[in-house]
Amino acid sequence: MSMKKTYKLNFTNIKKEAWAWLETFVGFIPGKSGNYFRGYLYGLLFQNFRGKGISIGQFVRITYPWNIIIDKYSHIGLNTQISCIKPGDLIIGSNVMISPYCMITATIHNFNDKNIPIQLQGLSSKKIVIDDDVWIGGKSIILPGVTIGKGSIVAAGSVVTKDVPSFSIVGGVPAKILKYR
Repeated sequence: MSMKKTYKLNFTNIKKEAWAWLETFVGFIPGKSGNYFRGYLYGLLFQNFRGKGISIGQFVRITYPWNIIIDKYSHIGLNTQISCIKPGDLIIGSNVMISPYCMITATIHNFNDKNIPIQLQGLSSKKIVIDDDVWIGGKSIILPGVTIGKGSIVAAGSVVTKDVPSFSIVGGVPAKILKYR
């Protein structure tokens, strides 16, 4: 059985396409000045980018940035991908450091109906909270439905599938508590 996926021309899709063009364009601005420019621009465009001093690395891809809440002095590293389809389903606290090449997704493909191709079943979402003063190491993946507690560290290359307690250091695939700070 073959079903064709169609692209609807509605306000949300036009907004998403316009955002993709702008995000790509400003992604080419190099250095720290580019990081702070992107943070400033996102703060102007999206009221949920609440804080001052937000810094966004080159070539970061944020799907539906108007749905994400991010607080002051947080940094999103180079080539990180972030996805959140429902408003408020991704909260990033203050002084959070997200290293390069991370993936943070509150988005899940629906797959319950075996008679319909997965790509046609739509998306759902599970809330992610990254509390204040968290460091997420490079190439880490944060999966839907996870809370990362205050002051925690996620080791590079980890896949976080469960909540992380405050002031803990986690690592591995799946991430497990290695020790506490």
